[in-house]
Amino acid sequence: SRVDSIMMRIPELINSIPNLLLILLLTSVMGTQNIVKISFVIGVTGWCGLARIVRSEVRQIRSSEYVLAAQCMGSGFFHIMIKHLIPNFISTIMFVVVSSIGLSISMESTLSFLGLGLPVDVVSWGSMLSLANKALLSNSWWVIIFPGVFLITTLVCVTNIAYYFRKETNKRESYL
Repeated sequence: SRVDSIMMRIPELINSIPNLLLILLLTSVMGTQNIVKISFVIGVTGWCGLARIVRSEVRQIRSSEYVLAAQCMGSGFFHIMIKHLIPNFISTIMFVVVSSIGLSISMESTLSFLGLGLPVDVVSWGSMLSLANKALLSNSWWVIIFPGVFLITTLVCVTNIAYYFRKETNKRESYL
């Protein structure tokens, strides 16, 4: 429909700008950084992929035979949404949301490493890597290993949690 195509132009417009560039622009406009502002900026720039996935999943499920049969039998919008749509795309949404946590962690660490994220007195993976980068210049190469290894371990654990949630929710009954 026309409303759907107009609404999807917003995420497409946001996705046309590189994510890091958009985050840098928004953080520079917002001024002094703190945890809430960084989280807000990462959240504002990260919802577009989720919106596109939800839209494609709902369009696919909405055109399936069992949803059309439910509509023909007189089921209302909320009944179809609760009984058919949500159970069939919840695993995909959970996977994308948990995966975006890992992307948010890596984006925050990138910003803090570049000195554009959280202040140095706030402990984060990026600030520890930034401080370790300064130690690297004084031939203390091992200082950067520990934050880097733990950052990678955290990201791998978050990804494994996402795969576990997807596997567990796919075990439930699905009509697709």
